[in-house]
Amino acid sequence: MSLTTRPYTDFLPFVLPLVPNCYEGQATSAIRNTCIDFCRDSLFLQQDLDAISVSAGQGTYDVDVPTGYVLGQVLGIYYLSRRLERKSQTELEKLYTRNWQVLQGTPQVYTQLNPDQITLVYTPDYSVLGAITGRFSYIPTRASTAIDDMVFERFLDVIVDGTASRLMATPNQPYSDATASIAYQRVFRDGCQRALRYTRDGMNNAPMRARYNRIW
Repeated sequence: MSLTTRPYTDFLPFVLPLVPNCYEGQATSAIRNTCIDFCRDSLFLQQDLDAISVSAGQGTYDVDVPTGYVLGQVLGIYYLSRRLERKSQTELEKLYTRNWQVLQGTPQVYTQLNPDQITLVYTPDYSVLGAITGRFSYIPTRASTAIDDMVFERFLDVIVDGTASRLMATPNQPYSDATASIAYQRVFRDGCQRALRYTRDGMNNAPMRARYNRIW
């Protein structure tokens, strides 16, 4: 999937005035980590799962995410249009005994043994084209250099606030400020919750390109 992206360096003109004498590399790293936190907590970046065909005897399947991202959270999995409930391994052992992985039949639930995969329970006993559908959120990798443009356009202020908090919490720097860091962190968390409500509301009442005002 091709996405329009913005390099993390596009955030620098809004971040650097808050943290005098901060190196651009350090600020860019903080921006990336803040974007990761934001996407994880807000579920803002989402997409539908490309339909996955299942093979008899195979229970585990990869979730294909956009390049430069990793799977955040599975928001819903369907097998032949029937929603499957997520179960932990402990729950599966209680439901199906410790040998649940060898049981075959029509999938009833799913679990995740690997954060980038889903495992159907039961393991399908026959092959079906396009049987698995669903939706998931995704987050940038630690090695990423850019973020989806929508994050920049809609939530610039949130990312700036979170980055400022992260950098100001660094000790023994010209821009270190524990009190300001706590204040910016509070505003950042509020922004993540605002984005989460916006996402869960079907992206109605869309926030426009963010304001930027320093707290102090």
